[in-house]
Amino acid sequence: MGDRFPADVSELRGPLHEWVRIQHKLTANKRRVFSEIRRILRPGGRLVISDITFDGEIPLAIKYNQKLRGECIGGALGYRDLPGLLADLGFADIEVLGLYPYRVVEGFEFFSMTYRALKPATGAGPEFVPPPSLAELRTSAGDAPACSCFLPAGPPPVAPAAQPETGCLVCGAQLVYQSVNEPLACHYCATETPANARCAAGHFVCDTCHRAGALEAIEQVCLSHPEGGAADIMQRIRSHPRFKMHGPEHHAMVPAVILAALRNAGVPVTDEQLRSVVQRGATVPGGACGFLGVCGAAAGVGVAASVLLEATPVQGDKRQQVQNIVVRVLGDIAAVQSAARCCQRDCWIALERASQLFAEELGVRFEVGATPWCEQFGRNQECALGACPLWPRKRE
Repeated sequence: MGDRFPADVSELRGPLHEWVRIQHKLTANKRRVFSEIRRILRPGGRLVISDITFDGEIPLAIKYNQKLRGECIGGALGYRDLPGLLADLGFADIEVLGLYPYRVVEGFEFFSMTYRALKPATGAGPEFVPPPSLAELRTSAGDAPACSCFLPAGPPPVAPAAQPETGCLVCGAQLVYQSVNEPLACHYCATETPANARCAAGHFVCDTCHRAGALEAIEQVCLSHPEGGAADIMQRIRSHPRFKMHGPEHHAMVPAVILAALRNAGVPVTDEQLRSVVQRGATVPGGACGFLGVCGAAAGVGVAASVLLEATPVQGDKRQQVQNIVVRVLGDIAAVQSAARCCQRDCWIALERASQLFAEELGVRFEVGATPWCEQFGRNQECALGACPLWPRKRE
């Protein structure tokens, strides 16, 4: 069964619970399913659904466990993500109707939540009201079972150690880079792929698992942040708990931030263009700066320029224009002496240079904003310190 409803919606009457139940449980792309639900609902139509959720963050070992996915645990969305996703798609009057304990897995507590949302009447604009905290809902919800696989809640779970902010995402050890690829199996999803980085303990995490959740955060912030310059948008994304200090998620962030800042400046940018740059940026592999000779932040600027110009490989003029922009951004990034892999430094350099080049070459302008002075240099083992344009002592 596909992600689109197989019928002429103009002929439909009554509930569509069976299609919704199957699609919602089996698909990994819940945004697409909820978008299709909204499409087939009549103005004023209602969505009521129960789903498994959690508060905070869960490790990738749970999120990508196929057995737990079959038990509605692995593919669960966070408590704050569910209403945020619905609001982003244009649903209104989002309300949590019930919340009950479901299961505790490896110290993480999961809940069954029933919620309701309406498709606004024609001409009505949705208004998003943030839901109450999960703690408030728990106080009033009680312990009634929500489904046949309910397990009674035990003592409050002990919070496990947070995922390492840098280094190996499994154990926190320093990464060891090799000059040639070798087949490695991802610690989380077990997918074997040619790779050239693993930690001293032998752990390897693929790019897909490394940026899990980060791409959704990028998309949500950029689609729902109607004001502010590039620096403000970038910092909002990087403050999200799913966004790591290092990693390939930065490659998708740069083009998305550019397009979001352009849209905030009044330049026509569609949601589809924003989603496209996130998808294209995500294809730039981790370590591209050292292994391919092209910084992912510079490539991200090229992604944004390409989408705006609607460039293709067979359009010589547009192709050359995009490449010239990337070359100039890459030159600025390469000029920072002895700077190792990107944290936020190269993204900031790329955004500043792109704001100038887009005005000169493409005739569109976006605001960058105040310099985001670094607050993470104490945790960054490869920090360039005084050579970095974000070094906080430069503002003194």
